[in-house]
Amino acid sequence: MSKNQKDTKTLEKLKQFFRANRSGGAGYRLPEAFVLGGDVEREISSETPLPQRAKIIKELSEVVLNHHVEDESIKKMWHCVKDLLQDNMPREYRHLAFYFLRCLVQGQSERLGMARVHYFQLVRSHRNPEDVGPRLELLMGLLDGGRNIEFLEEEVAKFMAEWIGQIALADREADFLQVLVNLVKYNAAYIDEDVMHGFVHNVCVMAMKCPHINIGTSCLQVLENIVCYSTLPPQSLQIYVCCLCRTVNKEAYCVQSWKIMRNLLGTHMGHRSIYTMVHLLQDPSSCNDAYLLRGAVFHITFALWSSKRVEKLSSQCTYTSILPSFLCAVKSGHSVVVFEVVQALHRVVTKYGLQLVDIWWTIILSVLEAIISHIETGPADAITPSITSHLHETLCTIETMIELGQFNGSVRSVFQLMDRCSSIRPESSVMRLITYLSRSIVPTQADWLGKLHSILDRYLHQETRTSVRLRALEVLSSVIQSNRLHFEEELIERVVLPHLEHIEEERDAAVRNAEATLVVDVCVASVADNKHLPGLLDILDKLLLRAFELHDSPVTEAEVQDVKTTVEGVIRIFTSAMYHVPSSHAVRAFQMLVSHLEMHYAKPVVFDGVTSIRVMILECFMRLRVDNTYRLGYPVSQPGQTGPVRYSQYLLVEHSPPPPTPPALPPSSPSP
Repeated sequence: MSKNQKDTKTLEKLKQFFRANRSGGAGYRLPEAFVLGGDVEREISSETPLPQRAKIIKELSEVVLNHHVEDESIKKMWHCVKDLLQDNMPREYRHLAFYFLRCLVQGQSERLGMARVHYFQLVRSHRNPEDVGPRLELLMGLLDGGRNIEFLEEEVAKFMAEWIGQIALADREADFLQVLVNLVKYNAAYIDEDVMHGFVHNVCVMAMKCPHINIGTSCLQVLENIVCYSTLPPQSLQIYVCCLCRTVNKEAYCVQSWKIMRNLLGTHMGHRSIYTMVHLLQDPSSCNDAYLLRGAVFHITFALWSSKRVEKLSSQCTYTSILPSFLCAVKSGHSVVVFEVVQALHRVVTKYGLQLVDIWWTIILSVLEAIISHIETGPADAITPSITSHLHETLCTIETMIELGQFNGSVRSVFQLMDRCSSIRPESSVMRLITYLSRSIVPTQADWLGKLHSILDRYLHQETRTSVRLRALEVLSSVIQSNRLHFEEELIERVVLPHLEHIEEERDAAVRNAEATLVVDVCVASVADNKHLPGLLDILDKLLLRAFELHDSPVTEAEVQDVKTTVEGVIRIFTSAMYHVPSSHAVRAFQMLVSHLEMHYAKPVVFDGVTSIRVMILECFMRLRVDNTYRLGYPVSQPGQTGPVRYSQYLLVEHSPPPPTPPALPPSSPSP
């Protein structure tokens, strides 16, 4: 009989076995034991050429996988194919032998008994690096994916811990991890602590470094099962926590990572885990690992202060023990870490602000100050606007608590923070800040004029928002009015003149107008015997000339509102100074009005459309009166009203002597 005929005969026997175990169309009936006949045994043995042998083995694989095989036949099959596992065999035949053995142990798993140890030793002792994949598949079949380790309890976990490096080189991590998931879930009691530590270490390293999401997810599943079905070795806690802190930064792992961390924190190692994360935030060696720090902040925040917090920890871990580590995290300088911290503080202030005491507020404000420093000095990146937004929301919440009397910390410290970031705070907040700062500007306070200088420098000269600058001028006006009686000269000399001497250079029309009003009010109030009045009039004189120096075309009344205010003020100064000495102040004011009016006619194009200013000056001149002793007077009543005229005791109008009165002629007598 030829070899082809023998091969065909063997295949026919296998096919008859399949047909014999089928019923009439209702599916499979209970299988009968398959007995390895002499012909089939010879065809799969080393006596048969490899190609024909491989063909029969492939057909036989389906038999041993799906049908009961007689015990003696199992042994014979092993002896027939074991030579294919030698290193000198071509790779495809070695892999075929492993595939056949996998089908054999998977199909006959319930009857292998102690033979399981033999097949495990095969997997363990075979060293060819090309066969790592088939060895793993054989082990998966032998262990039922990690669920059944009968007779292998003492060895399989240790072997897998040692084998994980070769698995990674062969890119078979996904299958290996799935076995490990089931091994921990169903057989954790048989895994020694040192072996479990090895699993944790290798799986954590793989999870942190592997870019493939499916592998990372399997790694986290292993870590979850270790916490749920076993006990995490104490020496593994550090790397376990670090792994969860890093993986939580990835969107694909975030939910799963937090779930595992929450499970860990619910165990007897919960407090130690919190301490480990706090230590990571404070450790200088961790300051360059932005995502490790961010993950630690995230887990601490959610564990202690979120709606899914771990109750036994949140009630025992105080802000004093946690928040200082957040300060260290902010000082690391990483924007992603600062963003996580400011979110955490916003959550704390919003949800638990009423429960916080002074010492806790001190720490929170210190962290907020560090966040402000980061915004000021750190690099501007895409996340900086989000940091700024959460910072402002937190500060606004604190402001609201202060207004409602619910803030238990240092109000002074809060406003110092707002002063530092006032340039990016809302206008309403800056207004409240200026109001608070103005309360300390009283003569009984040390350096009260220095504080006034500080407000004007920061909120008048450096600020760009009109309403804020006007509020600073209101503070100056209020301080002058309140302290004029005793400190008028000092305020004018040390504050008004230095800060307002160049108002003609001010670009903001509203601010320029307010500054002119303030200078006028100071002049009118101090018109009597004020040695600084000439300097104040110089400021107003430069403001009157400004429009003519800057404009060569017609201006609108809105553009020169400050000039109109100044003219009104100079008129008030003139009509007040004429009743006081030295009279030179009144003369100077009168000359300013005359000079300004002359400029209107010398350069008429500028104020061509603004007649109200000329009308005011001319009306003032037309209301002047002189009595019979040539004293200058001005009506007490308002324009358009009749009333008495008040004459100055110090101003006389220059005049020529009146012509002599001609002598009276003697009366002539009537004609006769």
